[in-house]
Amino acid sequence: MKFALMGRGGLLTSIVLEKLVDGGYPPEFVAIEKTESKYPNLTERTCQKHAIPYKIIEKINSEETLEIIRQNCIKLFVVASLGTILKKELLDTCKFINLHMGILPDYKGAYTNFWKIKNGDDVFGATIHEMTEKIDSGRIIYQCEKDFSGVIHGFDFIRQNYLMAAEGLMECIRSGKIEEDKKETSPLPKGNYFPKYTEKDFEIDFSKTCFDNYKIINRLQFYGNPFFYFNNEKKHVVSAQLLFVTHDTSDFIGVEEVSSNKCLYYGIDGILELTCL
Repeated sequence: MKFALMGRGGLLTSIVLEKLVDGGYPPEFVAIEKTESKYPNLTERTCQKHAIPYKIIEKINSEETLEIIRQNCIKLFVVASLGTILKKELLDTCKFINLHMGILPDYKGAYTNFWKIKNGDDVFGATIHEMTEKIDSGRIIYQCEKDFSGVIHGFDFIRQNYLMAAEGLMECIRSGKIEEDKKETSPLPKGNYFPKYTEKDFEIDFSKTCFDNYKIINRLQFYGNPFFYFNNEKKHVVSAQLLFVTHDTSDFIGVEEVSSNKCLYYGIDGILELTCL
């Protein structure tokens, strides 16, 4: 099946692209949305590594993208991470399939992983669906979920999460669930939309158990450093180590500073060692 890939220069798009190549389904072309990032463009590097034609696009909703579709005779775009909502003019040119990190319609929006981590969840999912003008509301083609209880630390956790989604896409392609002809679809139920997180959303909730905070603090490192206040000083936490845990219900006892960059968080259910900036 011939198709093109659209995405950004970050981890999800590059993981999906690598998985497609390894599985024997390289895209005919890759459209990369330009972003202002201090990190290397991983998607561009992957394209260069495998000699896949690509172009970095300043504005996705533009004549430049339309011309790429026309010149390359693209009938299907697989989208894996964008910072732009596609407009009708673009969506009408060919079929667009989105790899969404969340189970629709319950988890809509680009930041569902953040909120599931924040809530202490262990089961994460992905949805592959047709794209329409309404965000995360097109026909569902495929869904998958996986329990990540044993994966704790930030980038490893997100990487495995993204790999699950990429493997789901491969299964979709192999089984023929993604068809090139466009289909009229009814919108999904309203569901729940999760907004972008803010700085205050990184504050550690000490009402949660030590074990939950151990997972939350380490997993959130992919997005930024959680924080708490100690003697009116804001302390950012770069990692948490579980020193002791029981199965009792959490009841916050206190935080003790043991060095300039180490604090111990005592709860009735255990003890966490917090490494701070």
